[in-house]
Amino acid sequence: MSPIKSLIEHFDSIEDRRITGLVTYPLKEILLCTLCAIICRSGDWEEVHAWSEYHIEWLRKFLPFSSGIPTATTFARVFNSLNNEHLKFCLESWISGLCLELKGRQIAIDGKTIRGSKLNSDGSGAAHIVSAFVHEYGLVLSQEKVTEKSNEITAIPELLNNLAIEGSIISIDAMGTQKEIAKQIVKKKGDYVLALKQNHKSLYEDVELFLDDNDRDIIYDEYEDTDAGHGRVEVRNCKIVKDIKWLKERYPEWENLNSVSKVNTIRIDKKTLKEQRQTRYYISSLAVNSKMMLSYVRNHWSIENKLHWVLDMNFKEDSCRTRINNGAENFSLMRKCAFNLIKRHNPQDKTSMKRKMLNAIYDLDYLKSLLLVSNL
Repeated sequence: MSPIKSLIEHFDSIEDRRITGLVTYPLKEILLCTLCAIICRSGDWEEVHAWSEYHIEWLRKFLPFSSGIPTATTFARVFNSLNNEHLKFCLESWISGLCLELKGRQIAIDGKTIRGSKLNSDGSGAAHIVSAFVHEYGLVLSQEKVTEKSNEITAIPELLNNLAIEGSIISIDAMGTQKEIAKQIVKKKGDYVLALKQNHKSLYEDVELFLDDNDRDIIYDEYEDTDAGHGRVEVRNCKIVKDIKWLKERYPEWENLNSVSKVNTIRIDKKTLKEQRQTRYYISSLAVNSKMMLSYVRNHWSIENKLHWVLDMNFKEDSCRTRINNGAENFSLMRKCAFNLIKRHNPQDKTSMKRKMLNAIYDLDYLKSLLLVSNL
């Protein structure tokens, strides 16, 4: 079985809600067109249709396309009605098939709004998607859409339910710092690193006072590093305290709370010498040294820099106006699948994602190679 055929066969798990016998364009063909067109920088259904029509003979190497290419309207209609749970399961099962080792890996969880999908002129009603991103591999494991009149607090538990996180480190920003989420992670035999802000006022104030008190005899581990680049110097200092029996007794509802940390960051502009200072606090089930904790804090932001930014700049996500029914979420899932395919293509190759996508546009053999995935 060829890898391309294997990828296409993952689409078999997706339910086609159209009436049997009245289907002109098979779902597999629609999905293959969309996936390849997205890799080649198509950002809406008109572009997907145009790319597919131009490359129909190449596409016929993999599937019949006996009825030709659907119209842009047909693409949109199919994706609007497509069961996003089935499409999500397809993405998750394909990732599982790569045999990724997640024990000891960091999974960053964070949300992103697809701005072009807004329903109202004030920007409200836009789809907000929470994703799980494996820092070490640079791959998306899954995603969950935040339902209307809700927020990430309800979406994150649903996302965690779909993930096998045993032995993994889950990092989440302050919105997801919730007692039940911490409990869920521990129950699934994972560890957590959670940003702490004043949405938990009492705990935040206790941790802040404890870590800022230089007069008390506190046993702590401390680490500092410095980076220079992009016209600035950045100094980061991490202090971690693991002897927190008093805190665990005061807040027993925080499952497996084993350490608290403080990270100070100073950014200095090389031209103006202007300084920006920031202090952040974290709670964790881990009892590691300060160097390791600082790496988890820094690695968490890879989901912003290596996923969300790339989706906007290279996949034109924020300009995509697909919004009806399941359309925005399903298009987002297809972008994540394309993102993973490109990312998995020769992981040692440092060529930028943008360049790989351009290569796929100009060279169909290269596009085919992007579809050929193998185990790590």
